[in-house]
Amino acid sequence: MIRLLVDASNKEIGIGLFNNKKCLFEKYSDTDKSYNRQIMPMIKEAVDIVKMDINDIDLFGATLGPGSFTGIRVGIAVMRALSHGLHKNFYGVSVIDILLKSVNVNMNKVVLMDAGRNEFYFSYYDIKEPDKIINYKIYDEDKIIKLIKKTDAVVFLQNDLVVNQLVKNHIKNDNIITLPHIDIKVFNDIIEKDNINKNNILCNNFLPVYIRMPDAEKILKRRKK
Repeated sequence: MIRLLVDASNKEIGIGLFNNKKCLFEKYSDTDKSYNRQIMPMIKEAVDIVKMDINDIDLFGATLGPGSFTGIRVGIAVMRALSHGLHKNFYGVSVIDILLKSVNVNMNKVVLMDAGRNEFYFSYYDIKEPDKIINYKIYDEDKIIKLIKKTDAVVFLQNDLVVNQLVKNHIKNDNIITLPHIDIKVFNDIIEKDNINKNNILCNNFLPVYIRMPDAEKILKRRKK
């Protein structure tokens, strides 16, 4: 199965083209938040370099968040549009799931991401409950500091400056793990392990992961009252 996968959830855009487990193309590019102007040229570059027609792709995938509200929506919209227009499949995966599965350590793991407004996305993986559904929470700095144990592996992105500062000032764990980016190869590995085939995916099954309700939705709800 040929898969084209995109991540636009943070300060860079990642794109990968895969034939089952084999990576045919992988690229990460910094963004000035002009996600809509960068994604399509990167897709064109991928198919051109591999010498593939866009119609040869069986599945289009995008990360679902959390992260940049704009980037997530653009990534999902572009990949859904391609999948719908070409009558192909769409698949989405949470950024936090990708970060958790990017780290192979035999201990409990905490994923941290900057959520803005002096808050952080927080997810905890208990090694004793590997099949438990991962919960995504949002907490302030004081709550984060209390929740993290010294025996936890703390996982976050190198380019997340706010989390870097929090960890530097308050988290004294020996197991601090920084990742260079949302790994597109891990995104593909998750799809492989989910045994996805080209006949069993509905485009509308995957929605953005919004742990905090967007301001636009809050305003709309107020107006309806």
